[in-house]
Amino acid sequence: MSDDNNTTQVNLTDSQGGTHEDLNQLAGQTLESTSYLGNGGPVDHSTITSYWVFPATATRTRSGLPDLTANTVQPVETWSRQALTDNGTTTWRIIETDTSYDATTTDSDFGLPTVQYSHTVPAAAAYERCTTTTYAAPNTSANLVGLVASCEQRRVATASCVEAAQGVRRLHLYKLVTAELIGEAIYNNYAITPMNFDPG
Repeated sequence: MSDDNNTTQVNLTDSQGGTHEDLNQLAGQTLESTSYLGNGGPVDHSTITSYWVFPATATRTRSGLPDLTANTVQPVETWSRQALTDNGTTTWRIIETDTSYDATTTDSDFGLPTVQYSHTVPAAAAYERCTTTTYAAPNTSANLVGLVASCEQRRVATASCVEAAQGVRRLHLYKLVTAELIGEAIYNNYAITPMNFDPG
């Protein structure tokens, strides 16, 4: 784990070259999953998930050990690829979903998703989706918190939606690779069509 000795940061590298810090709070979370066509066959599809570790909502000091903290962990970026082989060569359809959350620990909606931006890589307007969610005021007497008040999905993402989902995500990522860095790493190795990555 990263910083177990209070000095050494441990990073993991995914199949696309993205780096992810191996934080204690991410124990048990899946970084990457890959499905193959049969034993020893080619990759059919794979998914890389980056996470945001929320600020601690509770801390307990331990003698001789790092503080024990209570943190919420949520996926902040999901990057998925699907192999397309119908034309005799393998190309990739890539979909990415970026999600931002209420990050204020004192809010009743803390940790709940607020904006989600789904798009192809590279982004194509015809396949963009933006979802914004708001929540009802808490009813503490009935112990009701986090109830959805509205959920709006737009087929074409606005600049404010993209900035909210991706800009806030850049602040939340714990030294994880951003969508732009993933894209650039792939761009260097593939020739791009609007929906596919063709091996170059």
